[in-house]
Amino acid sequence: MRLIAVTLPLLLIIAITIRIEGPGPVLVRQQRAATGGHRMMLVRFRTSTDASERWAWPGASKTTRIGELLRYSRLDRLPQLLNVLRGELALARLLD
Repeated sequence: MRLIAVTLPLLLIIAITIRIEGPGPVLVRQQRAATGGHRMMLVRFRTSTDASERWAWPGASKTTRIGELLRYSRLDRLPQLLNVLRGELALARLLD
């Protein structure tokens, strides 16, 4: 629980920044295979533009400005701590 308390301010700052940058959800959920053949919902911060904006012009970047920073620093994976706390994901895999 301390881990969540320590990261909560950073999670909120990132979420607010994504919301300010443009329309669309703050979090993206992806269904992934887990151990034992089970499925889990992997949660990440959204780093891409909305699909309708993506093809607006040739050569348009799919990644948002904040998304580039989040991917570079791997902070887009920070919400996956919830998967770690649920026992669905190992911390070593999160850092990979």
